[in-house]
Order: sequence, then structure tokens, then C-alpha cells
Amino acid sequence: MLEAHRRLSAEATVLTCQKSDPTGYGRISRTPEGRLWNIVEEPDADDVTRRIREINVGTYVFRASVFREAYAGVERNNAQGEYYLTDVVVRAAQRGRRVATYAVGDEEEIAQVNSRKELARAGEILRGRILERYMADGVTVLDPASTYIETGVKIGRDSTILPFTVIERG
Repeated sequence: MLEAHRRLSAEATVLTCQKSDPTGYGRISRTPEGRLWNIVEEPDADDVTRRIREINVGTYVFRASVFREAYAGVERNNAQGEYYLTDVVVRAAQRGRRVATYAVGDEEEIAQVNSRKELARAGEILRGRILERYMADGVTVLDPASTYIETGVKIGRDSTILPFTVIERG
């Protein structure tokens, strides 16, 4: 994201993602030319806006002077009566600043962890990705659901990992 921000000479960059279920997220509204124009938080969204699947992940890169300039006029005129950091982005965009977006392709990359259930799901995703890399390199994992392997462990090609195995770096 930071590389894209620099490459595009952006003054602000917003991390976005297409979500299969965008409920609870701020939606990205664009101009007909495709530039970011608004970020509408869920409580402030109408039915049309709620159908937008591109969401604001909540990660930003700003040029400090642009942030300070846009932040100075932020108000609490929204459904929740809160100051929205997204309003800083929107003010910059609507004042003609170079606001870019950087899209994450895999919505699991931006999974939020606000509960123990979500923490367990995030751990499951990470473990699965680690195991997928080993399997792609020729390791057979008989039961991925019960296998735990740390990143960086060296396992030879054509090795077989049995169920209920834990392998840690030593």
C-alpha cells in the first residue's frame, strides 16, 4: 500500500476490499471516473449505498500536511454523533487532493478480530495458509485440521505429516 501511495504520488491512500458481505463496513463511493468521492459508514448509508461491496478497511496513508488541513474541518454531523476519520479522507478528496485507493484482493486478509470466535477463525486461516505452502512444496498433510506447523520449519519433499502433529522451530 505504501509503495502504491508513493508510486501514484498520492496525498492520501485508502485500503479497500470487495466484501461478499459488506455489512458493518463503510462503503466506498466513487465518481463516474472511478475516483474515491465519499466513504459512507453503515449507520449513515441508504439502501443503494448498502449494496456497494467495496468497503473501507480502515487503513490509511496520508501526507501529514494534507491530513492536518482536512482534519481541521471535521465535524460530528453523522448518525452516531462521532468524529469519523473517514471524513478526513473525504474532505481531502472533495477538495481535489490526490486520494488513491489500494485494493486487497483476498477479503480474509482484512478479517477483523473483535471476539474470541473471530480470533479462532483468524488463527485457522493463518494455519491453513502455512499448511498450504508446505503442501504446495510436496509435503503430505493427512489431516490439516489437527496439524500445527510453525512458519520456517524445514520439512523435506515427500514427507508425510500424520494427524495431531505439532512441529515447532527448535
